[in-house]
Amino acid sequence: MKVLLYSLLFFSLPLFAQTKTAIDIKLYNDANAFYQVYNSGDVNVLTSEADINAVRNSTDDEYCLKRAFENFKKIVEEYPYSEYYLTSLYYVGHFEFGELKLAESKKHLLEVIESDQSNGYYIRQAFLDLADIAIEEKDYILAQKYIANIENSTPTRFWCGVARNQDEHRVKFIKERLATGLIRK
Repeated sequence: MKVLLYSLLFFSLPLFAQTKTAIDIKLYNDANAFYQVYNSGDVNVLTSEADINAVRNSTDDEYCLKRAFENFKKIVEEYPYSEYYLTSLYYVGHFEFGELKLAESKKHLLEVIESDQSNGYYIRQAFLDLADIAIEEKDYILAQKYIANIENSTPTRFWCGVARNQDEHRVKFIKERLATGLIRK
């Protein structure tokens, strides 16, 4: 009996520990897949037939974005020690900005910036989102500080030229909005 109990205890604990990791990995992969479908329309990146059918049968244009947000948010709320936590936190803040939930978005984006464990790409994107939020709130001085942080930081490595071009265009667009806001002020 002792051997059985010992065996169950010894072998079942690692299984339970791995389950959380497996769940957050699945949530993260699903969130990325839904976000990719939202951006590209290609449902073939989804891993389950049920998800593919749900997307095809949905009349809501934002269905994939909502599913991605739900999964990223679940990682943030339930798996704070996940390796995907900070990336998910960035996306939660980014999506909240898109919904104009500015206070919640700022809180999440600032946490990404304050973390020394985050990927430089997501820190840069968080600064860009925060600059956008500051412009929305007509706090142009703060927006200038965020832009200065971007310009003074170590250059980010991009996955491809398209990502670099998008980033450069976004920085240029934010600077134009900032200049326009400063002139009107």
